[in-house]
Amino acid sequence: MTAAIRGSMEFRGDSRTSKHFVPKKVTLENGEIAYKAKGDVLVRSPKYLDESGNIKWPEADGFVVDTAGKPITVNANLKAGQIIDRYGDPFGKFTSPVENGKILAYDTRGLPYPESAKAIVSIKW
Repeated sequence: MTAAIRGSMEFRGDSRTSKHFVPKKVTLENGEIAYKAKGDVLVRSPKYLDESGNIKWPEADGFVVDTAGKPITVNANLKAGQIIDRYGDPFGKFTSPVENGKILAYDTRGLPYPESAKAIVSIKW
């Protein structure tokens, strides 16, 4: 999926010190507002960026960790015929359940990208 955009990224600050990244606001063809991160990656809000312009991913990929700092996970126990989905390529590790034919709302997934930036992929188990 491609998106036409207008705008560019920029840095502000004293050139003798470290520069603070300021994301450039852009409007996608479909009217969505996005911001250019470092490397021209689009995010839907500057809150998803650190001061260098990189995406701020949560520690431990957002999992609660044990006392050793390892993510606490549980087996999903997917059943034959169950459907899951994800935004992006089908080989990623973060998915969401499709329950009674309804997908989880995009805003509940904690994704930094504009909704139109990544295709949704459904996977039947």
